[in-house]
Amino acid sequence: MAMGNEDRDPALKSLETRLNQARQKRLWNDGDDDAPSPMGRAFAMGIHLVVGVVVGLMVGINLDEWLGTSPVLLILFLLLGFGAGIRNVIRDAMRMQNEAMSAEEKVEPAKGADKD
Repeated sequence: MAMGNEDRDPALKSLETRLNQARQKRLWNDGDDDAPSPMGRAFAMGIHLVVGVVVGLMVGINLDEWLGTSPVLLILFLLLGFGAGIRNVIRDAMRMQNEAMSAEEKVEPAKGADKD
């Protein structure tokens, strides 16, 4: 026997209504609540730099031991790792700048509408 919506308990109807509202709010959320904090972004940028250097260092050491070309590949991969880390930091900074500019553009039209 199928149970229709009219046969449901009022508490269940209330719960279902609140769940649907929460789902809709989540679907239409502009993502500001999920944005990382400035401290988190700075930490991630530092991690990107350190990880690039460490990976380059490890690759260089292992290749030097394997090929017997001590310090040549170590220096080469250390510089490559540093460059990769700097590239990641610059990319993160540019992404943050673009997000700030797009957020500013969203605010500007609203300010201009008040002048009319």
